[in-house]
Amino acid sequence: MKFYLILICFSSLICGTFEEIESENIKNGLNSLFSEEFNKSIEIFTDIKNRYKDHPIGYFGLGSVYSSMGDHYENEVLRDSAKIFYNKVIEISETMIDKGSKDPWIYFYLGSSLSNEGFFNGKTGNYFSAMSSIISGISYLEDLLEIDNSFLPAKFIIGGYRYYKSGLTSWIYDNREEHIELIKETAYNENPSRYFAVSALMWVYIDYENFNEAVKVSEIGLKAFPNSRYFLWGKGCAFFKDENYLESNKIYIKILDMIEKDIYRSNYNYFMCYYRLCKGFYEVGDLDKSRFYMNKCFSLDFSDSDLEKIGDRFDTVYEIRDLLE
Repeated sequence: MKFYLILICFSSLICGTFEEIESENIKNGLNSLFSEEFNKSIEIFTDIKNRYKDHPIGYFGLGSVYSSMGDHYENEVLRDSAKIFYNKVIEISETMIDKGSKDPWIYFYLGSSLSNEGFFNGKTGNYFSAMSSIISGISYLEDLLEIDNSFLPAKFIIGGYRYYKSGLTSWIYDNREEHIELIKETAYNENPSRYFAVSALMWVYIDYENFNEAVKVSEIGLKAFPNSRYFLWGKGCAFFKDENYLESNKIYIKILDMIEKDIYRSNYNYFMCYYRLCKGFYEVGDLDKSRFYMNKCFSLDFSDSDLEKIGDRFDTVYEIRDLLE
């Protein structure tokens, strides 16, 4: 579910020697990813990896697919697989840079993989290591822009990092808009990274509480990839937070139907649908459906990590239960 952030954006692999040769395969792999045909995407990037074993391109593609799947299904085993591939990318890319490579793509693979490593470490509570990896990754991406200032995927990742970092001090000086512009530059211009940037921009607008813009941005993604949960989760969240419960109910019912068909199922994802449908139907006056989804919330078992992510949302479910009695 969630924020298929900035750091996944392997879609920029379409320039450079290896990238030019494999451009059609990479595009097909990306289309499969956004269409949630993950096995097809894995097959494509595995083939690339096997043909370029001493280059990070294939490993990076596979790391990105498994990372996307890990977030999509809220599955730690899939995230662990992504870590293995990203570690290989880091190993190969560091060696190439140490030998003097100035290829911006190598800097991109390394910077993005280190940033992803930090993202994973943050999820496990290893915050010092997380920040160290992310800062190192962003440094390589900034070095990349010194080589090629037109490299949109790097701007998009850096923009996301700076946006969230500046949010910590926005009460002193709010410069988040300028960082959003870096993401928009990628999202609103035709380029291979566009739809990763669209997803990131959608979530940034939700964080920024600009819900109308978040919905508009989600529709860009859904026009290209109808029914893709990369954009449905964000669109539903934007409607819900904007208290447009009629629309959010439609989307969460749709997502719930899709979850039922998933190979990997997550009680956290189920809960997010049940919880928002419980609240949404209560707010539109359909108390029977609200009660139905309330009971669904209580029927689930959760891991400690699930409960941490759920946070105080269960308080809302308990409040509605009291109101329905």
